[in-house]
Amino acid sequence: MKSVARFNVRLPISVALILLGMRGVLLWLVVPLSFIAWPCLWPILRRHNVRLAQFLGWVDLNLISAIEHSILRPLIKVPLPWTSTRELPNVTHRIGVLDPV
Repeated sequence: MKSVARFNVRLPISVALILLGMRGVLLWLVVPLSFIAWPCLWPILRRHNVRLAQFLGWVDLNLISAIEHSILRPLIKVPLPWTSTRELPNVTHRIGVLDPV
């Protein structure tokens, strides 16, 4: 799995709060849509041993990437890279119950 050294890059607190707020609001839209899409994609993803939690983590990682690559692009020097579908079986990121809070 390809990773970017973002540990050395700290976001300013104002940018991090904007990202957190936007992500929190968009998760209310993206997670239900992902649940709806899961039964359609399950036959394909089952062959690669992808579980629902991995799929939702992948969706969340790409949501963060989308926010950083679009609206917050002028404010973030090194945006989070896109997570490809080939990396789906290796995704360890999970959406927590209190994530947007």
